[in-house]
Amino acid sequence: MKARLGMRVKCSAPIVGLLFLVAAPAYAQTGYPPGPATTQPSGINSTQDLGTLAVGQSADRELCGFAPGSTVRINVNGSFVTNKTADGNGCVRVRFRVASETVVEVDDPIAAPAHCGPNDLVAAGSQSDGTPVRQTVQFEIVCGSLPRASTATTGANIARGTLVGAALVGCGVLLALGSRRRKARDQA
Repeated sequence: MKARLGMRVKCSAPIVGLLFLVAAPAYAQTGYPPGPATTQPSGINSTQDLGTLAVGQSADRELCGFAPGSTVRINVNGSFVTNKTADGNGCVRVRFRVASETVVEVDDPIAAPAHCGPNDLVAAGSQSDGTPVRQTVQFEIVCGSLPRASTATTGANIARGTLVGAALVGCGVLLALGSRRRKARDQA
């Protein structure tokens, strides 16, 4: 009886060790591109990060917090582009497109200097009481070939579980064979 118990302990120790070895820690999913930002800048000094844009891509943003009817100055990377008038809600709509690696078009016909890497579009004006308002939209221009986004990982990753299951079945088979041999030897 003690020999069987010893055999079971000896066989179960490697199984437990194997389970700890192949158990995977939980990681966050990476490589999946995020969608467009859902929050709009508001308040007197807000920043919105659009992420990356490739040549030919465009974005359309409504920037708010200005005095209704006031003049809002639009700059791209520190260069003046145009003045806009805030609507009745104190907002201006700005549409821009990455025309090339060195040019961003604001409201289609107006070209502004840009560069590969981080860029910013700033809308500056004031509130009704004269408080300065600065809304910033940051984006990064991807130059060269656009890296392909990997496919999102969905469903279960069963490879590790399959290995553990196969190891457990193998140990069970070995235990059963060992037990049968002992029974045959004990009966003889």
